[in-house]
Amino acid sequence: MQVRIWGKRETQTFVTRLRRSGYNVERVLTGYTCFHEHENGDNDCVFSALEGRKNYIVRLNDKYLQTV
Repeated sequence: MQVRIWGKRETQTFVTRLRRSGYNVERVLTGYTCFHEHENGDNDCVFSALEGRKNYIVRLNDKYLQTV
């Protein structure tokens, strides 16, 4: 996992790229979440963004970064 601080525009662009790649990105009260569901029922966190005052604290899963 990588943790970064992104601006709103950068976060929105990445959310759009995830959705175009076929991932389901959900808007939650605190920001955004995106999970990859495996056939056995397990879930991996691909992306999550916690909304701050001007920026987002973003967590990215290295395993899925190459596909986006």
